[in-house]
Amino acid sequence: VTQAGKEAALIPGLVASDILKNLRDLVLGRVKGALSGPVGIAREMASAAKQGASRFLEICLLISVALAVFNLLPVPGLDGGRAFFLGIGAIRRRDIEPMLEAKIHMVGIMLLIGLLIIVTFGDLKPLVLRLFG
Repeated sequence: VTQAGKEAALIPGLVASDILKNLRDLVLGRVKGALSGPVGIAREMASAAKQGASRFLEICLLISVALAVFNLLPVPGLDGGRAFFLGIGAIRRRDIEPMLEAKIHMVGIMLLIGLLIIVTFGDLKPLVLRLFG
């Protein structure tokens, strides 16, 4: 196996580990940080593209791994939330009532959409202030 193949297998796991550590520190208040939505991600990717292909691909890797990690969090509406309910069902040896689970996932999805809207407004705020300052 080539060096590139080894790194391709190893680096995403290391990045995922760093993302989880940073998320933990953010939740515990050990570090200050901000979330970026689609606008912030597009701005970051455009900046990376200006710096060259290597930096652009690095940002693509970070975004892909971050989305994968986020999707696996045990939050209703995400794949990790579904896995959480499957785990509860396995422990109880009986599935959660499907309608109850569906309602919980719907609330989770609505909260995630709300978070997306808030984060997008946060991304747009500096642009609006610059235009209409």
